[in-house]
Amino acid sequence: MDEMIRRTWIAHALALYTLTGFVASFFAPEDPITAARLADAAGPSGGDGQSWSSVVGLVAISVFLLTTLATGWLIAWKRPGNSLGWVILAIPVLFATMPILTLAGYWLIPVDETAAGWLLLIAGANGEANMSWLPPIGLLMTQVPLRFPTGRLPSARWRAWSWFTIVWIVIATAIGSTAPEVAALGVGYGVDSPLAFIAWGDAAGVVSAIIFGVLGIAFFGSLTSLFVRYRSADAQERTQLRWMFWGCAVPITLLVLSWVISGALSAEPWAREMDVTAFVALSYSFIPLSILFAVLRLGLYAIDRIISRTISYALVLLTIVGIYVGIVIGVGSLFDGANQVLVALATLIAAAAFLPLMRWLQRVLDRRFDRARYDAEAVVEEFGSRIQTQVDPEATVPELRRAVERTLQPTTVGVWVRGAPR
Repeated sequence: MDEMIRRTWIAHALALYTLTGFVASFFAPEDPITAARLADAAGPSGGDGQSWSSVVGLVAISVFLLTTLATGWLIAWKRPGNSLGWVILAIPVLFATMPILTLAGYWLIPVDETAAGWLLLIAGANGEANMSWLPPIGLLMTQVPLRFPTGRLPSARWRAWSWFTIVWIVIATAIGSTAPEVAALGVGYGVDSPLAFIAWGDAAGVVSAIIFGVLGIAFFGSLTSLFVRYRSADAQERTQLRWMFWGCAVPITLLVLSWVISGALSAEPWAREMDVTAFVALSYSFIPLSILFAVLRLGLYAIDRIISRTISYALVLLTIVGIYVGIVIGVGSLFDGANQVLVALATLIAAAAFLPLMRWLQRVLDRRFDRARYDAEAVVEEFGSRIQTQVDPEATVPELRRAVERTLQPTTVGVWVRGAPR
């Protein structure tokens, strides 16, 4: 029990750390030097404005990170023994670490430019030519489908494949960090890459093809693990796996196609003008959204009631605060000198509205998210209304039996009536 509580607090701490990292990204200073280098590298044609730094790109990556954070935190919190939740939670944690390292590297530039260069390189501070996105996205494309929904691999034979994907992601990130684009643009804020001495030369195209080709194989290979689970799954599990398959297949396909367009077809004029970074980033959200759909609609992990209660308490809190503030501030502006009376009145109204509002919201949300509990309560209420008109206890036995069968669904039902012959 203590271990479960400790893991729960770790999940909360990681979620808070992630939100802190997201906030830190707004305080990262502008980098006009890298922006000027990117403009020179793009030339007069440029792109269509859908890169990470565009408004569309920021919205896309924000939607992806928030949905991933919510999904990973929810599973890690309520099912801490399931490694899938921790893998999903690690993705926004890695992204949130980048702005923190960027700020640390920026402040370290006047003190030690070499150390600052390493921090900025790891953080991907130059915004475009970096491989810092690969570890979290690699986890999303490989470990999440491999471990859905149990948190374990489909079989022991997949352990070698899982390690292969992790090792290759690390290797690809390390090699990609020495790419000519990184050497040309630097690591941000006018700091040269500490790996700029490594030159790819004429082998640049071959190295890129190997890196991204093997990554594509790793992504699609991990996707096939869902078919292995599908063969031995029941009807409900197969529905969950189908949603997960399409949620993973779409972003993996779009990502690999974007590599093909930017690599093999880069000589084509239309390919140079096409920049689908933001749309690929938005498609990443399909994976956590598929898992959330399986949780909310298909009963995965049986945490529907937790979601229902969380939403209901949040809505009640916002409504009560709104009522209190509306009366004190809104009505108070019309009647000067009556602040104490309005505060007392707002407190009474908010207290009186709390329980009725809570009960109503719980019934509405249970009907949507916790249908089993809603149906069970409806059966119990129906049974209670029927036995009110019954006088003979034995006449209520059939009604009681039907209510128990509909709510608890036991394999057998037996009713013992006191005084009746056995």
